[in-house]
Amino acid sequence: MRNILRALVVTITACLFAMPAVSQQEKGDSELGLSGAFTVTNNDTSSASGFADFTYGYYFSDHDVIGLGAEPFVQKDVYNLYLFAQYRHLFGPKTGKVFPFVGGGGGFNTLHLNAAASATGSSSNTTYGLAVGEAGVKFFVSQRTAFEVAYNLRYISASGGSFAANSTSAIVFGFTHLFGGHQRR
Repeated sequence: MRNILRALVVTITACLFAMPAVSQQEKGDSELGLSGAFTVTNNDTSSASGFADFTYGYYFSDHDVIGLGAEPFVQKDVYNLYLFAQYRHLFGPKTGKVFPFVGGGGGFNTLHLNAAASATGSSSNTTYGLAVGEAGVKFFVSQRTAFEVAYNLRYISASGGSFAANSTSAIVFGFTHLFGGHQRR
């Protein structure tokens, strides 16, 4: 089974690289993104959750994008909001269809706990710093729409605890759509 899966991944990758280029991002383009993930806390693999990101990015060169993002999280008695700025560098030919990327960013996380969820029995609000590193691949599925998959490592500057206790790892899947900028042919 493992060999079949490996052969399938290699075949799909080879086909993607062999396809004619029909898309590319250019300086001046913007993109909107929607992504989501399943995350696992690095020091407690039984503690897991999911999230959705909403992002806006601006290509200041053909392979470099800066942007802003928001990630709301709502659970019974818990409200959590991440706001962040990010940078990505895409690798590959200008006329490619597949673009590996690396990136990073920072921002803050605001957490509100209702009295029922708080250890003290009263509502609380807390804000932490946030740092994110990522590596992934962007696959254009049409002229302006891309599917992305990435590994994210997030660190939240909560007081106390180890790096593992204050960080999460996530495999993120999402879509982006280019608009504005240049007309594709």
